[in-house]
Amino acid sequence: MLKRSLTAFLILAFACAILSAQELSPIHQPTLIPQNSGTTNGLIAVWPVNPQVVWACGRAGTFTVTTDSGQTWNAGVVPGAELLQFRDVQAFSASVAYLMSIGTSGDPTDFRIYKTVDGGATWTIQFVNQNPSAFTASHSGRQTAALRTATR
Repeated sequence: MLKRSLTAFLILAFACAILSAQELSPIHQPTLIPQNSGTTNGLIAVWPVNPQVVWACGRAGTFTVTTDSGQTWNAGVVPGAELLQFRDVQAFSASVAYLMSIGTSGDPTDFRIYKTVDGGATWTIQFVNQNPSAFTASHSGRQTAALRTATR
């Protein structure tokens, strides 16, 4: 009898715990809000610096940045990178960001890292791959090492 009562009590306690846990911690799904990125080129990567500043980049040397939580976007193309795809962006502020590219021509020097310190008004090359057998997919160890080297 005591064993049955204890079992019933434990089942009831677990049921109450599960129900109260569901009430206390509802799952909140993000709300997706369509925005005009300022470009028709396909975007591949995004980096939120904070709720106001977000950078994105993609095809045809394109980048875009917002400093007002997506109300407006400032899109552009990095000069000399029109034939490149930017596969990753790492940003530190509304002014400073790095773009990592791959090419479409098969030329290993298309794998590059660009830097801006003025919100995308100007870009400087920080790294150009010279190794014909390098693998530079986004977030690869070599690309991360190249970024670390370029930012020192």
